[in-house]
Amino acid sequence: MSAETSMQHPVAEQQPAPGARPIPVAWAPVARVELLPVEIVLNRQFRRTKQYLAAGVVLTALLAGAATVWMQTRVEKAENDLAAVQLETSRLKDEQARYAEIPLILAQVDTAERIREQAMASDLPWYRYLNDLAIALPSQVWLTKVTGSVSPSYGVGAAAAAGPASAAGADPLSPAGLGEMTFEGKSIRYPDVATWLDALEGIRGVDGATLEQATQAKSKPGEEELPPVEFSGNASFTDDALSHSPRYARKAG
Repeated sequence: MSAETSMQHPVAEQQPAPGARPIPVAWAPVARVELLPVEIVLNRQFRRTKQYLAAGVVLTALLAGAATVWMQTRVEKAENDLAAVQLETSRLKDEQARYAEIPLILAQVDTAERIREQAMASDLPWYRYLNDLAIALPSQVWLTKVTGSVSPSYGVGAAAAAGPASAAGADPLSPAGLGEMTFEGKSIRYPDVATWLDALEGIRGVDGATLEQATQAKSKPGEEELPPVEFSGNASFTDDALSHSPRYARKAG
């Protein structure tokens, strides 16, 4: 075979098999060539920038509107609260005007209670002593006269110290008390008088029962029964005789 013949029949180049895909090469960069004019590229970038700015303006407007609505709601609520407080203040002022005289009335009540407390400091329940005397009285003794008195100065200011002493009377052996009770009566026998004095000492608030005199008249001829013994005496009232009623005691504070 001659050289000419070999040139006419060159060796066939290797072709990829049908259906085979080219294998990309990672290390080989692909060159990109921008064929658009610069004005078009800048114009596209400018449009995108305007879109971003427009979106920012819309978002800012939305946020500003939401903040405005929120602040307006807060302002309306504050105004409603203020109106409610002003209305309540006006009502309280009206109530204050209605009850403006209460402190004066309370002061008058306090003064009246203080006066009542001083006036009732020497309150002695006489009805109770009449009942106690009737219960303590022996069956063979009956009273014809009972009197009682309380020193006017007892429990009032500085005179309270002198009141019980003066109420005791001139007898230095009589116990000091706030008042005195005198009694007159009759009995069948002398021992009954002693029984009566012991019973009188047992009454709460009574002390120093003293017999002043006891006499018995002589029987007349022909009379089988002896005449009764007539007696008289006195006793002192102690502080326990007072009622100490809680109705007349002022509350602390």
